[in-house]
Amino acid sequence: KYSLDSFVMVVTRAVNSVTLRKPKEPKKVEEVVEEKDEDDDDDDDDDDKEEEEEEPVEEEEEEEEIIELTGKELKQRVILLEKVITYFVMDYTRRGLLDADKLTVVSMMAIKMLVRAGTVTNEERSTLINAPPDPNPPAMPENAKSWLTETQWAQMKNLESLDAFKKGGKLTETIEQDSLGWKRWYVEEKAEIADLPRGVRDLGPFHRLFLLRVMRPDRIGAALTEFITSNLGIEYIEQDPFDMEKCYGESSALTPFFFVLFPGVDPTPTIEALGRKLDITEANGKLVNISMGQGQETVALNALNKSATNGGWIMLQNIHLMQAWLKQLERAL
Repeated sequence: KYSLDSFVMVVTRAVNSVTLRKPKEPKKVEEVVEEKDEDDDDDDDDDDKEEEEEEPVEEEEEEEEIIELTGKELKQRVILLEKVITYFVMDYTRRGLLDADKLTVVSMMAIKMLVRAGTVTNEERSTLINAPPDPNPPAMPENAKSWLTETQWAQMKNLESLDAFKKGGKLTETIEQDSLGWKRWYVEEKAEIADLPRGVRDLGPFHRLFLLRVMRPDRIGAALTEFITSNLGIEYIEQDPFDMEKCYGESSALTPFFFVLFPGVDPTPTIEALGRKLDITEANGKLVNISMGQGQETVALNALNKSATNGGWIMLQNIHLMQAWLKQLERAL
């Protein structure tokens, strides 16, 4: 439930960031002052009767202006929305990811987008992720045994089934014929930016990843970073430090915050600092900080009910110790 609420909130915020709605102009109110002559006193009774007969006029709701888009403009609008929503969702998602997993997740997303666009096939995606070896590879040539393993040789043989690797001849044959050129590339410190061997120099950035995945897996991270930067932008790689105030501005009372912490990390000072800016403190009773443990269940639920009525924040620490109680907490929320 909370994941869906968060997703809807993030997508809505993304759409609103590029809204086409124009702000409504404030209504102009004109005051009309009628001057009366002393001679008109006799007509006051008649005027009063007319005013009594007049019925109040209901104000008509002003309709929002609808902006018409041409076919070309509509197509550009869809592309913009797709781009903005993708970034907002990714930026929101990676806050809950470990640093070691962020590149993996954004790479999987980028490749999935290429599959949907028809640029990459499902077979290519599966091969890049799994790098399966050929079950019956030919014998490895003697000139490659000193720097290539049997597994890598079988994996290279399997790449020959992909269309991108059929243009320059069979990979295994080019390795045998140009073993020195392949070995020179293989030992490069930054193989992801070094010149490829003769038989595969026409490979694009995406298919270069396959060679790195098989032969230089230690450089696949750097290659993926460059690939994501080129295709989606540097903002998908570089992330601003955690900003509690920004997160709070994007949140709502419907979705609680959940902090996954490392030993020695405590978000309490950050939360208390934001609370002081908003006049939400323990001193005025609007901030309740409870260290969860045996006997604290009722205290937490009472504080939750009170804050639901009067407003405020509740911080439940060490909640991982109360797994059996979480269902009750969710029902209360």
